[in-house]
Amino acid sequence: MISGVGPKIETLLNDIGIYKFEQIAAWTPGECAWVNGSLKLGGRIERDEWVRQAGVLAKGGIEEYEKVFGRTSR
Repeated sequence: MISGVGPKIETLLNDIGIYKFEQIAAWTPGECAWVNGSLKLGGRIERDEWVRQAGVLAKGGIEEYEKVFGRTSR
């Protein structure tokens, strides 16, 4: 449901133990850098604001996402 995370990236995240929005929402800048480098994402985490998107989804689901971003999630 995070914009920028398709099935392939979802599988890669699952392979490193990431399954929940809460996990991504809690990432530090260092963790973002590690995931970017390990999965060869080329800065996609910051560019697509995964941490922010995950925080909104963890807090209020799709309805909150639509309020904050003005569009539906992926």
